[in-house]
Amino acid sequence: MENSNFIRLSPEIRNEIWTNVFASPCAVNVKLQSDKLQHPLTQTCQQIRHETLAMFYSLTRFNAHLGSGPTAPLLKWLRKLDAENLLIINEVNIWGLHNLNNGTLYGSETSQALLLKGPQKPSSKYILQPVSGWIFAQHGRLKVLKEVILALHSVGLGLLRFCIVGQHYDERDDLGEDGEERDDNNMHPPSSLALVRLDSRPAGSVFADSTTNIDWLAQSWELTERARVDLICGLANDQIKVEVLDGMRRIVFDFTSLELGGRVECVENIEEGYRKSMLLA
Repeated sequence: MENSNFIRLSPEIRNEIWTNVFASPCAVNVKLQSDKLQHPLTQTCQQIRHETLAMFYSLTRFNAHLGSGPTAPLLKWLRKLDAENLLIINEVNIWGLHNLNNGTLYGSETSQALLLKGPQKPSSKYILQPVSGWIFAQHGRLKVLKEVILALHSVGLGLLRFCIVGQHYDERDDLGEDGEERDDNNMHPPSSLALVRLDSRPAGSVFADSTTNIDWLAQSWELTERARVDLICGLANDQIKVEVLDGMRRIVFDFTSLELGGRVECVENIEEGYRKSMLLA
């Protein structure tokens, strides 16, 4: 590469070439061979990879089909990528059974562009809000994104949902399939989601990881990092009751009542006695 005439081109010209290579109306499918997702150009040499990898993720649309269990291609891919690459992704369209669109994930730059553009309706705007706990309900399409959220937690990321607010709107999901704005009050799985770091704060609101309240639970019960990871892994394996060992403590987190929009029941064994507490989900 050092002796190539191509490297003598200015960085601006090379970036223009990379943009034309990666820009495509076709989406890239996330398959089992997750290492094959990267464009062949990014694997030619170290210099080109350094110049093109981030551009590839930021310009490419991905399609992902959720399978059953934590070994689904999308989940493997999310855990394999680091947080920096995930945050610069253009968009990932998530498809469930019967090709139902269960949501679209947007990276930081794309999310900011959507927020600045705003909805087509007058006197309204987009805001980012935490994903609600009812996504953990064990029914229908609401359950599909649970594994995605837990996979993102493992790399230090979370999701915020796009909501539309304004004079004639309550807070609600803003975008439906194919980018159509929703104009009803029915509860839907969040369709437009922004990838964020777990310590992010949406403007005008206090951020809470309200999908599972894992971080809040961990802080409230003063869990060690190992115990927090055990809690995440238990949820990722579809356990409704998760038992974690934290030093001399044994804590059981019961998420059963979440299906009814209720609370998380926590029972802690402290040496000789028990302490029981009801924590809001």
